[in-house]
Amino acid sequence: MKGLIITMSTHELALLAIVHDEEGQLYHNINEVLPFIEKYYPQAYIAVSEVTSHKVKKLLEGSALTIYEIPKRGAAQARRQIVRKAVNNSDADYYHYCDLDHLITWIQTNPKELLKVHSQLKKGDYTIIGRNEQAFATHPKEWQETEKITNLIFSIETGIEADVTAGSCSMSRRALMEVARTSDAKMTDAEWPLIVRECFGIEAIQAIHVDGLQFLKINESLHSSVTDAWFSRIRLCYVISESIARFSKRNHERVSISKERVYLRPIERSDYRTIYEGIQDESLRFLTGTKTVFTFEQIEQVNERFREDKARYDWAICLHDSNKMIGDVALVDIDEDNQRAGFRIAIYDCTYRQHGYGSEAIQLALAFCFEKLKLHRLQLEVFSYNQAAIKAYQKVGFQQEGILRDALYWDGQYYDELIFSILAEDYFRVKV
Repeated sequence: MKGLIITMSTHELALLAIVHDEEGQLYHNINEVLPFIEKYYPQAYIAVSEVTSHKVKKLLEGSALTIYEIPKRGAAQARRQIVRKAVNNSDADYYHYCDLDHLITWIQTNPKELLKVHSQLKKGDYTIIGRNEQAFATHPKEWQETEKITNLIFSIETGIEADVTAGSCSMSRRALMEVARTSDAKMTDAEWPLIVRECFGIEAIQAIHVDGLQFLKINESLHSSVTDAWFSRIRLCYVISESIARFSKRNHERVSISKERVYLRPIERSDYRTIYEGIQDESLRFLTGTKTVFTFEQIEQVNERFREDKARYDWAICLHDSNKMIGDVALVDIDEDNQRAGFRIAIYDCTYRQHGYGSEAIQLALAFCFEKLKLHRLQLEVFSYNQAAIKAYQKVGFQQEGILRDALYWDGQYYDELIFSILAEDYFRVKV
């Protein structure tokens, strides 16, 4: 590394790392790479397990790095600890997480590559930093064979060919905050990118493969036998794969459905701004009888509650030709005991109203309600002046069954609220 001169971007990239080293095996390696870390990471936060060697602790504490001593509760807890420390103590825009022993390996084998990669880590919300074929091949056989399985399962789930088990990634600050808020898996390797996918969409994730994350002796765990080594890696493969399966199930339950011109997909956190801007339209507030003008923070809070509500499904209504979100539709208050639910829909912009987009979205929601969930009854309320919506509901099989007289007082006038419902038999009759 002597004589290495590379110009770094002034855009801040903070380092997050963890280390657990009871025997002090990493002391000389850390001492060698510390000047590099101090120079190229203006902000660096390291979580050190409480049982780590005293001399390693003293070495780190005497550096320019910010050190936190944490209880020894496993790698996943340590990673979460350092992420949460960064949320509370750092103002960087991007964060490079790397297990400290892996970072040492990278610096020692290919420091130029590491610095070159820095610019790639400041793009997008989440970058999975994996090993290229040459680096992967340096690892023990039991690592390679089990991690191939985990990486394959992740690739099947996401459509991204990535090496999630290399112990390194980068995150934007907003991704870091979501990870800090929701991470709870036994291992974080696949959980963190899947949290980001759930919040910001699959397009927020990228994957790169590097040469520097090779296997060196310092990366090796001590086992009493070859059998123990294999069993340990198989167990790790299972735990990480199990976290992928959990997200897969959740993503499947939040199903996307499609028709000719529109499709419905689960509402993501990245949609909150669109929802907020949509409900600023006064004509929409009149159609829905909404008198409150919500702040963006209130929209975030209420939609976060919706995400945790197991008795509802919320979808964004999107156009096939542009993927533009034009509204939302929901099944609410799902009562499985009585096989019924409530229904609501909103098309934000008047430009997209009365063109049949809402009718298509309603048909998709009805198909999910009666064909997928096997419910018997769906109910909605609509104000008497919203004739366009009433015609759309009647067209697909809804029937008026009640009236709440003078239920809404708006701009000096009272309006009736009408109760409509559709039964499974109505839906299938109209469908045929």
